Amino acid sequence: GGCNGNLKGICALCIGKKATYVKQTLKGITCGGKMTSCPDQLATALGEMGY
Repeated sequence: GGCNGNLKGICALCIGKKATYVKQTLKGITCGGKMTSCPDQLATALGEMGY
């Protein structure tokens, strides 16, 4: 449900990176007044997948 351009950018930046690096890098990023963001949600999903 995030911004299409933002999600494409995140994808492009993650290509070739280890999942653990992506998780550590993106975890905790917020968006505006929200407690989370598209990058943070990706980090959360990676954590739930065991990375």
